[in-house]
Amino acid sequence: MAPYAYGVSISPVIKSFGFSMPFNFTYANNKSNITYPFIRLGAAPSYKWLKVFLGNNTVSFSRFVFSGLNTNGIGAEINPKWFYLGFITGTVTRKIFIDSTSTSYNRAAPRFSTKGYAIKTGIKTKSTRLLFTYFSGKDDETSLDYYNPKYNLKPRSNKAIGSEIFFRLGKHISVLSHGGMSIFTRNQYAANLDTLIKASKGDELPEWAKTIEKNPNASTQLTFAFDNALMFHFSAVDLVLRYKQIQPEYKSLGFRFENSDLRQISIEPSFRFWDNKLTGNCSIGFQKNNLSNKQALQNNNQIYSANISFNPNAKLLINFSFSNFGLIVKSSPTFIEDSISIKNVNNNINVNTQYFLHNDGSRSASVGININSQKTTETYENNPFNNSDFNSFYSNIFYNSTISKGLAYSIGLNYNKSKTHFIQLPDKLYDIQSYGVFSNVSKPFLKEEKLILGLGGFINLSGVVNTGKKLSLIHI
Repeated sequence: MAPYAYGVSISPVIKSFGFSMPFNFTYANNKSNITYPFIRLGAAPSYKWLKVFLGNNTVSFSRFVFSGLNTNGIGAEINPKWFYLGFITGTVTRKIFIDSTSTSYNRAAPRFSTKGYAIKTGIKTKSTRLLFTYFSGKDDETSLDYYNPKYNLKPRSNKAIGSEIFFRLGKHISVLSHGGMSIFTRNQYAANLDTLIKASKGDELPEWAKTIEKNPNASTQLTFAFDNALMFHFSAVDLVLRYKQIQPEYKSLGFRFENSDLRQISIEPSFRFWDNKLTGNCSIGFQKNNLSNKQALQNNNQIYSANISFNPNAKLLINFSFSNFGLIVKSSPTFIEDSISIKNVNNNINVNTQYFLHNDGSRSASVGININSQKTTETYENNPFNNSDFNSFYSNIFYNSTISKGLAYSIGLNYNKSKTHFIQLPDKLYDIQSYGVFSNVSKPFLKEEKLILGLGGFINLSGVVNTGKKLSLIHI
């Protein structure tokens, strides 16, 4: 394995007669974490209230049902005035095929590709949203020619319904609610017997659920999730009262991961002072797990976070944030199961500063620095480092320049230090240092900016920090 990584992305946008057609092409070698390059191509042309999805696109219809997955297929959404309708169909997640000659054959879990479709419809305006999403998906058994039998792979299926409700109660009060219901079958060939997950305490699958999933079996589970917020809005201060609950083992094939077995109650004030020169928000509350009372341990955690931005003049911008909770999900573009990481955030500190050298309308130029320090704990059960603690430090310094209706570019340096592992050395964590350069450039062409081309790239060098504090590069 070479001690470097590089990548390039090209993102042309074609505009004509009211149409906007963005494309994206990405290539990366990612030699530090995955075994082969990946390529994705997608387009999302739009015209007034119509948008079409072609190829690879990340579409989010419902927070708890269909969100955040890069789907390869076709779809569209329309939103004329108050009516909204959206749909997408295709491959929701790619297969994981591990060749029997690969060194990963005995330790990387395979996976069928998942195909499905999602439909979202309802009322959508600036002041009111009443939207419902239906998702149906199942694993494609024919997507793998063969796989390591020790993983006992079973085809899954899922039917899920999500809701999004927003309305105002007068000038200063509004309500926002996200909900989800998932009927998840872990094995399509399990015994044909109704059952529920451990959270249901032994109750039978309701009859109404069988109108959605007509063939439930012994592996079928019914779970719910919701996130409700009552919001108060004033000229300088806002306040959000939040109540969130996700049943144990809540999951859907339409989104990757969500913290489950969770009840959260929080108060979230925010403020805007001195003509918005000083803004901020914070959150304080409680989280509880073991909602079904079937685990040996129960955690009752106090949670808090804060975010403050200071913009004293037109040239300087400073942002500071801190949090002791959250969820970080990462997976390689090859979707190797044990390369997936789900980390609970123990604490996260982030500082961003940007100073504008020029900002007169015709030209903008700025320099900045970003610093992030984070402590997390791995929680994904299939990750070989489950329950391990991780410390990381990320930083970069950059220069941006934009000419009105002309060339825009940025260039910067980065330095990172983190605890991680290599695919080729799966049984040990290493303290890794990396540094490199990144750059992005975009420029409009033709009259009225009918064609915009964007190009980005990066080069990073990395190495293992030995106990002797010297940097040594790994070659495999």
